[in-house]
Amino acid sequence: MKTPVSIARAAVVAATLAVPLALSCASAPESADPAASLRAEIAEVVSDPARSAAMLKAVGEMEAITAEFDALIAEEHGALVALVRDYQAPRAEFEASLAAFNDRHEAIARRFLAAHAALKAQASAAEWERLRKAEMAMVASASGRALGGTKPAGKEG
Repeated sequence: MKTPVSIARAAVVAATLAVPLALSCASAPESADPAASLRAEIAEVVSDPARSAAMLKAVGEMEAITAEFDALIAEEHGALVALVRDYQAPRAEFEASLAAFNDRHEAIARRFLAAHAALKAQASAAEWERLRKAEMAMVASASGRALGGTKPAGKEG
């Protein structure tokens, strides 16, 4: 019988996996390097060198954070595979592994959100209107990669 706490934990794990999946399915057609596309778009749209530099710095931070998240996913996958193969592993070890993953994932998500906010704060409304799709393509690409996929499987719209 599942306790309310274990049901809540399962919901958190499901939500942790569902959000990136939803983003990857909603992505625009992928370019070879979505971050490079965003950088090119910034260079084209933003004429102020100081704001452009701040925006490019935020994109770099988002890329670094994304790489850190990719490593976290790989690390947690390896830990869970090891636990699943150990038939004697107590449930508490699974729960501890997932709790540690969720804590680290939340910290990474907060840092990514701060980098996104730094990027957006430098843009005027008109500039952001032109940049938001390129940024979302970068986010969707990273989300799909984190889940092991490369392209969305359905039609947009």
